[in-house]
Amino acid sequence: MKKVSAPRTILSARQTVIAALLGFVVWLLLVTGLHLLPAQAGPGLRKMDPEKRLMHLKERLQLSDQQVNQVRPILEEMAARHREIMEQARSQGGPGNASRRNDRRALQEATDARLGEVLSPEQMETWRSLREERRNRIKQRRRPDS
Repeated sequence: MKKVSAPRTILSARQTVIAALLGFVVWLLLVTGLHLLPAQAGPGLRKMDPEKRLMHLKERLQLSDQQVNQVRPILEEMAARHREIMEQARSQGGPGNASRRNDRRALQEATDARLGEVLSPEQMETWRSLREERRNRIKQRRRPDS
């Protein structure tokens, strides 16, 4: 009579360690990947650092190398001032929408004035168009049913 042996289901110690490590690596990748998703979500310029925004504008506005060098400090200052406005609003404990809106509007007007000294009228028109598109995308995100 032929003896039938049960299938081997017990893992060796080495296989157990490898399986545990593999499981940990998969878990770590999932946690890290999920954590990074919000930072990568969408191409919104609002969350772009000034250098990425500059490269985007270089392409969209067809900036010359000289214009790129002139626009860079304007965007860096705009981003820094915008962060200050937002941090100030958070530190005051409330949204402060009217005050923040006025500060942001003044910042945008000052930025437009400085960019107007660097960009051609056609480039300024494209800049305003891009800004309007961004505003519309933001409004859509706030009111997706409209």
